[in-house]
Amino acid sequence: MKGPQGQRRFHVYATLSDGKEKRRERAKILGACAEMSKGDAQQALIRQIAIARGQAGPLPDNPTFGEVWTRYRTLKEPAWSTAFC
Repeated sequence: MKGPQGQRRFHVYATLSDGKEKRRERAKILGACAEMSKGDAQQALIRQIAIARGQAGPLPDNPTFGEVWTRYRTLKEPAWSTAFC
């Protein structure tokens, strides 16, 4: 890609082995400035932050069953019991 690139910074909180949280800075190149509007760049950044935090992003307008299941599992799996695993 030629031209200026849209890079954005954000923070994620990592849990250390002693249970404390530490704020980490992350940066992501979203794409060429000429190819993205400001709103498109913001939506791409929101998706990247959700992925970095292990959260589910918004569903598309017409989601498939697989997309709904992936979102549900991402949101609910941390609370599931591991007794049967």
